[in-house]
This record gives sequence, structure tokens and C-alpha cells, in this order.
Amino acid sequence: MAAYRSGHQAVHLLVDIIVDGPRSVSIRRSTPERAWLDDGQQLTCTADSNPPAAYDWTELATGAHLHKGAVLVVDTCRMFGTSAERNASKREVMLRCTASVNNHSIFTNITALIHASKPCRGS
Repeated sequence: MAAYRSGHQAVHLLVDIIVDGPRSVSIRRSTPERAWLDDGQQLTCTADSNPPAAYDWTELATGAHLHKGAVLVVDTCRMFGTSAERNASKREVMLRCTASVNNHSIFTNITALIHASKPCRGS
């Protein structure tokens, strides 16, 4: 608590800073009924926190940073390049979403089967 004098009156200020979380991080698929994800489909990361968390997505096999933000839109061209490996019909990947608030982080992983369903530009 801080006190300030203004004339003859003392003014007291009480400042509460509440930092809660992040906790209970989870990933939701835009198409939960399907076994794989196509280009353009989304994974959404959420966490209980106050203030709201910041999110980062990483591919675990390569350590590549994929996206900053809660919603990852599947883009196989950006994720895997134009290599022959990308052109395989389906590829299993492990993705990590990390939720952070004021240097406190928590993460969860998801293993997803991703289908390259569109050609990349320049390939």
C-alpha cells in the first residue's frame, strides 16, 4: 500500500495484481470426428489464466517454431516445405502448444496425422 499526501488529507492506494495460471491447457481440433487434418483445418489451444495466456506452437521432431497465437491453421507447405516427404499422403507429427503468462509456462502435446491436400506454390 502506498500513501500520498495532498494538502491535509492522506490518500491511500491499494493495488492488487492477480496472476493466475496458466493451468489446464488443452488443444481442440476443428474436425474432431476425422482421423487426420487437411490443409486449412485448425487446432485451437486454450488455457485457464488471468491475464490471458500467450501461445506458441512447435513441431517437436524438428523443434521448428510454427506459430505464435492460440489458433494454428494447418499449412503443410509452410510446415514441411516442398520436399518429397511433404508429398507423402499422410504424415504423423507431434505438435506442442505452450501457454505462457508472466514467465510461467505450461504445455501440452498432440499427435496428429496431417494430410497434404494442396500443392505448394513453386513446386
